[in-house]
Amino acid sequence: MTGSEPQKKKSKGVTVRKVITGIIGTVLIAALIATDVFLVMRWLGKKGLYDMADGSQPEMDAETAGDDWEEGDIRYNGHVYRYNDHMLTFLVMGIDSLDKLPDKEDVTDYTKGGQADTLFLVAANPDTKSMKLIAINRNSMVDVDFYDSADNFLSTTTAQICLQHAYGDGLEESCERQRDTVSRMFYGLPINGYISMNMAAVPILNDSVGGVKLTVLENVPWGTDVIANGAGNDVTLEGMDAYYYLQYRDVNQFDSATQRLNRQKQYLSAFLSQTRAKTAENISFPLSLLNDIKDYTVTDIGTSQVTYLATELLGYSVDLSNIESVQGTMAVGADEHEEYTVDQEALKQLVIETFYTRVDN
Repeated sequence: MTGSEPQKKKSKGVTVRKVITGIIGTVLIAALIATDVFLVMRWLGKKGLYDMADGSQPEMDAETAGDDWEEGDIRYNGHVYRYNDHMLTFLVMGIDSLDKLPDKEDVTDYTKGGQADTLFLVAANPDTKSMKLIAINRNSMVDVDFYDSADNFLSTTTAQICLQHAYGDGLEESCERQRDTVSRMFYGLPINGYISMNMAAVPILNDSVGGVKLTVLENVPWGTDVIANGAGNDVTLEGMDAYYYLQYRDVNQFDSATQRLNRQKQYLSAFLSQTRAKTAENISFPLSLLNDIKDYTVTDIGTSQVTYLATELLGYSVDLSNIESVQGTMAVGADEHEEYTVDQEALKQLVIETFYTRVDN
């Protein structure tokens, strides 16, 4: 017989297998690329955070350890301590404003950046996989840098720490000055990043986690009956009730700022607990939160750094029921404003216990 040999028909099974194999291969390649991108983001984020500290450490008012120890080691209560440069420390600021952030070019008065009514340090220890939150009283009397309305430096004067943020543009400049003032208060403690938030963002954050559940510590006359007559009740704060619960204080009542700080500590504990749970379900949740409040928030923590922190801090233990406070005493000053005098020995002990490691046996 002449002519070409008939072609064999391709098996449909072989074709389908090739298609499936191609799809799987594509998915695997995409997954590998995504994994590499994620790992690179984590690495960049980690490097960026540690670069912010620039290898510095606090300058403690303490006896040096001596020649037998490393430079920078200190003696405290008969033992030798070394600064833990693995620590990651962040400053969280709540600014007394219900407005969106200003545009930089619209800022004309550099004395109206808004006061930092809420100040917390978040200290993360990678060695022990633990976090500590430290509350700073807004009326703590420290060295504050004052500027005029044209942003010219005037002087450094002892004043309430919350005022420092007001002397700037209400944006990065205000945040950096507040960060530097808090760092100075803590003996030059390196701070790896900051985030400030106008209080108008509170209802947005609150509702993004489904409302914050807590026991009302005291009646707060602003807001709905949930908090106005809710002392002792277990409630879920929604919308503006969360803002009122955090912001209200009776200015005619002595030391009302400390009462408010106690509510803020309680709320932050509950909010972070719920946020950690949602992040465990969806690792991108923190990024979506930041996006929701971007019009009210200033931060020097970038996307890669948030990616690193979201995955790193999930595995950390944190006693949210026991947020530390900088110890001190409240009094009314000569100008009739409340002044919180920090207990320097207690502050020194807090810094050493949190940011140092005992290295002698």
